[in-house]
Amino acid sequence: MIIVEPCAGLGNRFLGMASAYHWAQQTGDELTVLWKTERVMGARNEAVFSLPDGIRVIHAKDFGYKDKPFSHFRYQMLEKKLRKKADYFSDVDMTNDLFVEKGNAYYEEVMKNNDLKFIRAFSQFHDFSGIDRPLEFIKPTDYVREKADSVISGVDSSSNIGVHIRRTDNQVCINNSPLEVFIEAMEKEIEKDDRVTFYIASDDLDTILELKRRFGDRIYYMAEKNFERDSDKGIADAFAELICLSHANKIIGSFYSTYSRIAAMLSGIELEVVKKTDA
Repeated sequence: MIIVEPCAGLGNRFLGMASAYHWAQQTGDELTVLWKTERVMGARNEAVFSLPDGIRVIHAKDFGYKDKPFSHFRYQMLEKKLRKKADYFSDVDMTNDLFVEKGNAYYEEVMKNNDLKFIRAFSQFHDFSGIDRPLEFIKPTDYVREKADSVISGVDSSSNIGVHIRRTDNQVCINNSPLEVFIEAMEKEIEKDDRVTFYIASDDLDTILELKRRFGDRIYYMAEKNFERDSDKGIADAFAELICLSHANKIIGSFYSTYSRIAAMLSGIELEVVKKTDA
């Protein structure tokens, strides 16, 4: 059996779940997902997506000892129990580092030589090469699909480019992918095709409105969006926006952003990451 606890934000969790899913498909292991709601991920999984029959989901909450001590202790006890039962355990940093250093070969041995594997992951630990649409098993809820469809139906998709600009709490993105590098990339696309339009996805409304003022009718965006990450609707809207981005012809994305990468992976389109050059 494989137990995976996907960690961090939505894109990171999708990578962790997808890795565990494709290992389970390869080895025949049963798969259990430990889905934890917390400050950076306040949504219940069933409010955002569904998984194939046969995958068990265990729900847990951990909003910290200070705010909700009872749920914090319940989660700590559950994780401790799973670690004790597991023949193999890796925490998030170890999971990532071992895959980067040793690749699939390491995890092939882990899967073969251990009955119960408990893996916490905020990143990929399965090579998706040769797997067409590795995230296809994650199905959006009706709300997510309908929200995405309502936006996509109003976008001129013939020459549309998705633009994902990560702001707010990701300082690495802000420092390396400031707004001006997106504007420069968008202006280059206009030079290549005067008909081009842009779907803007961002966690900062002011950024979206600034691009709307600058580029006018070329700009599309989700007008009614919940930006809160600690709610079902906020995370559901984030998944809907991933789908909107994936319907573009390519994506101009942020440096060090899993979300940009996931949007491109959903439909197999090109991802161009923009980054400022060092002075």
